[in-house]
Amino acid sequence: MIGKPEWFRRRKYTGWGFTPVSWQGWLYVAIMILPIVLLTSFPPVSQTRIVLVVIWALIFCFDFIHIVIHL
Repeated sequence: MIGKPEWFRRRKYTGWGFTPVSWQGWLYVAIMILPIVLLTSFPPVSQTRIVLVVIWALIFCFDFIHIVIHL
């Protein structure tokens, strides 16, 4: 999908998931989380904003699962 497994490695001791090991991995994490933070920080709650946050979160989740499977 969007992220590449070469940018990450599995966690060794705590939790589950992956840890970025390159600047591309860190940039990927920032780009995927930034829109969610920005969209949820605006005061007016609208149906469109909620839909955008859910869609972006689903894209992030599916890409996360894709990366973990390929590690």
